Amino acid sequence: SRYLRLDVRAALRDGLRYIRRTGDCVLTPETLGRTRLPSQEQIRFDLQAGSPSARILAMWALSDDDHAVVPLVGELLQDRKSDVRVVALQTLRRLQNLQNGVENGVLNCLSDGDESVRIAATETAAALKLNPQVASDRLAVLLTDESGEMARAAATALAEYGKNAHVRERDILVALHESLIGCDHDMTDVLLRVLRATSPDPGQAINDYFRERDDEFRQLAIDALYSGGESHRAQSGG
Repeated sequence: SRYLRLDVRAALRDGLRYIRRTGDCVLTPETLGRTRLPSQEQIRFDLQAGSPSARILAMWALSDDDHAVVPLVGELLQDRKSDVRVVALQTLRRLQNLQNGVENGVLNCLSDGDESVRIAATETAAALKLNPQVASDRLAVLLTDESGEMARAAATALAEYGKNAHVRERDILVALHESLIGCDHDMTDVLLRVLRATSPDPGQAINDYFRERDDEFRQLAIDALYSGGESHRAQSGG
C-alpha cells in the first residue's frame, strides 16, 4: 500500500478491513495458485445464505443444464443488491428454463428502480420470449425512458418479439419522433424495425402521425423506413 496514492491506499485498507471482518473472499493466501470448483452443496448454500459476492460466484459456477436451482436463482431477483439481481437475470437467461413463478419475477424487474436491472430484465424477457402481452406493455413505457441506453434496450427487445409484440403504434411513433429530434440514428433504426414488425402499414402510420406535427421529420422517417430496400416500400404502401 505504500506505493499507492493516499485516496487509493484508503480504499485498499477499507477493502482489506471488510475482508478480514467478513471472510467474504474466495482468493486468500491459502487458495492462491489452486483451482477448486465448488460442490453442488456449496453452490446451493451460497445461493441461499452466502454473501452478495458468494451468491454471484455461485451463479457463475452453475452449468447451463442445472435447472434444479432455477427457483433459488429466481429468489435472488428480489435481492437488495442490484448487482445480484442483474447476475440472477443473466443466469436465468443462460439456463433458459423458468419455473414456479420465476417468469413473473423477471417481468417485475422491468419496473426495477435500478437501470442496470431493468436493462438485464429487458434482455432476458426478449431472449426467452416471456409473456408478450405483459412484457410489451412494460417495454413500451421504457421506450421513452430518460436513459438512451434503456430506451434502446427496450426497442431492441420489442424488435426481438417481432409480430408477437403487443404495442401501440403511437408509443413507437412518439419514441421515433424523439429519436429523430435527438439525431439518435441507432434508436431510429431499431424503432423502425419494431414498426415494420408490428404495424400492418408502417408507412401510412408514419404519414398519419407526422403530417400534423412536422413534415420534415415525416420525410426523414419515411426515408429511413425505405432505406432498407424496395421491399419496405412495397410492404408499407406509403
